[in-house]
Amino acid sequence: MEFMGGYTAKMTAIAKIRPGKRKEFLNAMRSLLDDKLKEKGVTASKWHEDRQDPTHFYLTDEWESEEDLKRYCSTDSFRIFLGALKTLCVEAEVKYGPFHGEAGSGILANFSWEKGRVAET
Repeated sequence: MEFMGGYTAKMTAIAKIRPGKRKEFLNAMRSLLDDKLKEKGVTASKWHEDRQDPTHFYLTDEWESEEDLKRYCSTDSFRIFLGALKTLCVEAEVKYGPFHGEAGSGILANFSWEKGRVAET
């Protein structure tokens, strides 16, 4: 799934889906994509399935500005996205950056499933 354009800020997620949850994950991501594409400043949203391992997905969102991405990260839609990752994934990491050509990046969320509970780092 893809909507493309130019960007100065991006958010990436790497997710390993729980066994038996692939279809539910795809449905959730499709549903959330519609809301995300209505957000101010989003220029692209792409997700790719690893051809070698259909439980691995790579998601990338591109934004016109750091402010637009930060605003999205404070929305209910973003919180639902994180909740879907926590519910449907064995592990996931969500990162942002670089902004305006800067070399840095940061982690928005990083978690793995351990013995029946989510361990956030």
